[in-house]
Amino acid sequence: MISSPPKAKESTVADKGIESFIQAAPDAVVKGPGVKMGKKVQISLTIDPVQLQRVDDLAKELSMGRAGLINMAINNMLENGVSLSLKG
Repeated sequence: MISSPPKAKESTVADKGIESFIQAAPDAVVKGPGVKMGKKVQISLTIDPVQLQRVDDLAKELSMGRAGLINMAINNMLENGVSLSLKG
């Protein structure tokens, strides 16, 4: 006799209530956006191809990787604020 695999259990209102209760615990793991990679979270970024080339060129000039340069720029902005300059 061939048996079919068991059907996935559908979530009930009670299941959702239990999950909500567990996630509200002080030691619960909070699920956020992105994919956790060690101590960091991987995100998706959409960028203009011309800007990406400029980022890659600067990273190469500084002997850095793209992600390292982007992280450094974000950290610099968060620590020092945003500075806008108008080039004429």
